[in-house]
Amino acid sequence: MSISERVEFAQTIELRVQETLNVIQNIRNISADIEEATKLILNSFKSGNKLIICGNGGSAADAQHIAAEFTGKFYRIDRPALPAIALSTNTSSITAIANDFGYDHTFKRGVEAFGKKDDVLFGISTSGNSKNIIEAIHKAKEIGM
Repeated sequence: MSISERVEFAQTIELRVQETLNVIQNIRNISADIEEATKLILNSFKSGNKLIICGNGGSAADAQHIAAEFTGKFYRIDRPALPAIALSTNTSSITAIANDFGYDHTFKRGVEAFGKKDDVLFGISTSGNSKNIIEAIHKAKEIGM
């Protein structure tokens, strides 16, 4: 690796570290919103309802991981499993819905199939513009989630 490549590599690392620090600072700025969302999910579980999570790409992996933490053991807390599902885990369903209705309907149909009044939908979109996430949110509101 040449000296200029090493410098560029070091600058890239420093940029990524700074981006991470900015994200952490932004989380501090929205801590009240995070607390409100946490209480909403907790109250839903206490009422016997479930959490449905959806996302695309890396956000689909995040959705699956979050669901696993609720059904599994988060922070070594010994508690009963909590009902959380990630809509991105059934590839046959996703591809069938995308083929039959269009990709924008993939998570909307999942919400329609599994969601009920007072469940919680957690939609993850890094851009905030994922049409299939937005459609799922509209369906969730229609159901009363």
